[in-house]
Amino acid sequence: MKNLSDLHLSKHIGQWPISGQKLKQTALFLASVAFLFFIAEFIYAVTSYTLPFKPVPAESMTVPPISKAGLEPLETFENKLKSRNLFFSSVKETPAVITAAGIEEKVKNLSLIGIVATGEPEAIVKDTALNQTYFLKRYQKLRDLEVKQVKTNSIVLKSGKEEKEIFLA
Repeated sequence: MKNLSDLHLSKHIGQWPISGQKLKQTALFLASVAFLFFIAEFIYAVTSYTLPFKPVPAESMTVPPISKAGLEPLETFENKLKSRNLFFSSVKETPAVITAAGIEEKVKNLSLIGIVATGEPEAIVKDTALNQTYFLKRYQKLRDLEVKQVKTNSIVLKSGKEEKEIFLA
């Protein structure tokens, strides 16, 4: 026995001007065209990525003129960058001058805030009076204080014959 929906569909199909066979042929034709289009697009995509690009002759390119007014040569900027330490303040630029005093007086405003242990140990020392931070290695000087030793949690500073060890804060 036929389904009710099949009867309803067959009733309407008989009224259409094309037969079921024509409908199948039309669907097959459209599927074939879509498949051929897909194949053509696939071949185009593969060949466009595998074939080398064509060079463009330099004569066909136009480059706008560049105004050089006010431009400095590159070497000027390279020299400026080489002469500056971009990340840390330089020890040489400290404006304060300490008069002859004991080492206790010279280190009273200094605090050790860190130790950089990678490679050669480096102490991070802050001068609280000037609000400046210094990165110091062994034998470097901070004003008239010399770094005698950088330990894992302290730094030994020397002034003349006097020495003072400052520990991490």
